[in-house]
Amino acid sequence: MSPKSSVATAQVPKIWIPLMVFGVIASALGVWLILSTNAKIGTLAVLLALALFVAGIGELLWASERRHAWVGYALGGLFMVAALVTLLRPGKSLYFLAVFVGVSMILTGVIELALAIFERDEIDHWVLLAVIGLAGIVTGVLAIAWPDITIWVLGFVIGIRILFFGILEMAVANQLRKLTA
Repeated sequence: MSPKSSVATAQVPKIWIPLMVFGVIASALGVWLILSTNAKIGTLAVLLALALFVAGIGELLWASERRHAWVGYALGGLFMVAALVTLLRPGKSLYFLAVFVGVSMILTGVIELALAIFERDEIDHWVLLAVIGLAGIVTGVLAIAWPDITIWVLGFVIGIRILFFGILEMAVANQLRKLTA
């Protein structure tokens, strides 16, 4: 084992725990969005904005680990802007919100799917990334196909995407944990 790899292995215990916690939080938030069919529009708008914010933070945290860091920063920025739009215009402009979030989900899904396909030799969980990308594309198309969609339906489909994202984070954390066992 080289000195560099022993340093990297020594840092793994410090990394996997926050990743696991982040994955659990993201998954719980995704499940909450999926199951919140009776919540009021304002509550769902806050939950949706929080979910988009969590997705943005996740993309920004992993951006420097990507082959092309700008992709992660762009994805994180898209999610952050979508979160802000959701908070500022929850009930007044559902059409704009549905289209904006739909386009954001399609763009992030296409980028994630492309990364999974073209960098599968470098990404251990490329199949999960491809599934997340496909889920993003499908949810984006659904949001645009029904521009009069209510915020809870949008929350439901975003919840599915956030749930998959959380599961991926937990899988990565578990893989890192196994490196130290």
